[in-house]
Order: sequence, then C-alpha cells, then structure tokens
Amino acid sequence: MPKAKNACVSPSYRPCFLRLPQPSPSSATIGVTSSAGSNILCAVGATVSGYVNCSNTATLSGSIRSTTLDVGGSSVSLTGATILGSGTTSIAPSAFQMTCTGGTTAGATFTETPGTPATNARLATTAVNCQSWTGTVVDTYSLILALAIDASKVPADTYVTTGFTATATAN
Repeated sequence: MPKAKNACVSPSYRPCFLRLPQPSPSSATIGVTSSAGSNILCAVGATVSGYVNCSNTATLSGSIRSTTLDVGGSSVSLTGATILGSGTTSIAPSAFQMTCTGGTTAGATFTETPGTPATNARLATTAVNCQSWTGTVVDTYSLILALAIDASKVPADTYVTTGFTATATAN
C-alpha cells in the first residue's frame, strides 16, 4: 500500500503528529513606487500669504502584505525635506500640506480597515501618513498625492530640487 504524502507512520501503532509549517508572526512584504516624472511643481508666484496648490500630483503605488497578527497597522507615508535656496534661505517641510486620495486597488485578500486618507496634513521631517490600514493586509494600493505650499513661508530666492521620501510600512 503506497504511503500518503505527509503521512505519519508509527510502527507501534502509537499516535504520531505531523509538524506543519507555521506562518511567521513577524514577516511583512512592502513596496512603494512613484509615478514616472513625479516631480511636483510648486510656484507661489505673486501670492504672499495662504496656501497655493502645486500644479501637478504624483501617484504612489505598490503592494503590502502584513503579518497575520498585524497589530501595528500598515501605512504609506511621506517624509519632508528642507528645501535650500541658492542664497541662505530655506523652506521647511512644514510649509507643505499633503492631501491623498485613492486606496487599495486589487481587492483585499484579507479584510483590512482603511484609515482616513490625509487631508491638508502638514509635512514634517518625520513620516506623515498619506493612508493607513489596520488588520491583516494583502493588497495593492494606488494613491494620488497632492501638495500645497504656504506662500508666507517661502522667502524670495531660487530653490533647487530636493527629494521627499515616500515609505510603505507593514507590521
């Protein structure tokens, strides 16, 4: 009689137990990419106060696979950077506000609960969530990132391009 795959054979007819692989409680797979040509142009022009919407947006997309025991949540965030002028001036990340729209796109394999996407969230040199989820997440996402800049915090100067960092995290 052929043996069944993964069968447990005990010559003394005592019970035996199969050891099955268990899912890792701490593994996570994450990814984030930005759309091609995703430089966002922000020009305040003659405006001296209030927020001015930047002229284009960027798409952040990727996939998240959190653990089956996810208690910390998963998120896509943006970390600002100080923009240096050609003189001695600079623009702090807090001069920018971020608004995100979109969310998961492939249909969740597991039920996750989306948080509220960022609306006029002030950027910082630490990560600020664009979108977050709680619960087990195995999904892809696509988020549209729009920025606005506070004209009163932009000293007259010529500014060079700088990089903000988009990060996806899963627990």
